Amino acid sequence: MKKALVFGLAVTVLHLILSGIAWSFAGGNAAPGARHGAVATATWDVLRFPLFFAFSRDVVTEWFFPLMMLNSVTWGALCLVIASRVLAAFRR
Repeated sequence: MKKALVFGLAVTVLHLILSGIAWSFAGGNAAPGARHGAVATATWDVLRFPLFFAFSRDVVTEWFFPLMMLNSVTWGALCLVIASRVLAAFRR
């Protein structure tokens, strides 16, 4: 369980860092006339799943950073559950 917990925490931190980077490169955050690639937009679309799709634009705008942290915790918790089940299957 300890390995799965460390893995889940690492995924949470890594997801939060990558979400911040992907958000900063996404098209809506660029200066007027700046060019952004499709990879940056696609990366942000993947990393903002599921919580940013679950709430309205007004809620996302007002609660952006807490929602981004909660989204990363959601990803970490999901990976924690998957890692603990995989590790338990290998122990048998």
